[in-house]
Amino acid sequence: MRRVACIWEDAGELDDGPWATRSALAKNEPFIFHQVGYLYELTPEAVVLTACVGETQIGPRTRIPIGMVRSLIDLMPGPPVRIPKPRRKR
Repeated sequence: MRRVACIWEDAGELDDGPWATRSALAKNEPFIFHQVGYLYELTPEAVVLTACVGETQIGPRTRIPIGMVRSLIDLMPGPPVRIPKPRRKR
């Protein structure tokens, strides 16, 4: 499996409580994460990473929807990893 760095954006709450004063609202900043792991699967729908790889077992997998992926960086020599285009919903 190839080692990659995946930079992805997550959804999140911008405010702490049920009510917010308009003049004191937090800035609308994206929630960006940098995750390094082994590329288990790459499809037009998702990037699937795992942190551990053994001869017969792997660690828990993380599924990141392709629409949330900002970039996928190959950390090993060889041809670059290309992010597939999302499939259009029918």
